[in-house]
Amino acid sequence: MQFEKSCLEFEITSLDEVKVLLRSWNRVLARSQKMEVRAPRLTEEHLVNISLDDRQRPEEMVVVQFLAPPDLLDRLVPELKAGGFACPVIKTIKGLWTRYRLHANQH
Repeated sequence: MQFEKSCLEFEITSLDEVKVLLRSWNRVLARSQKMEVRAPRLTEEHLVNISLDDRQRPEEMVVVQFLAPPDLLDRLVPELKAGGFACPVIKTIKGLWTRYRLHANQH
């Protein structure tokens, strides 16, 4: 089944990781607009949500959600990995929703 929009979530623990996610997302959107003849209307078609989630673990954790067309979201994880971050999958509902844990690669 093909979905119009899907969701990627990233569990993060620092403000620096929020900045990395948003910078990477902005690069993905910029490249997407250059490649498309008709640039998407970002305010209507894409959503980034940041929320505090302390239900699953004793320490507080921030969850950053990206809601957008699947082909656009498919570009975000490779962008993060190219920037030196690991993104192991925690949970997934194929084609609809995936949750990752973002952390810097240890070299």
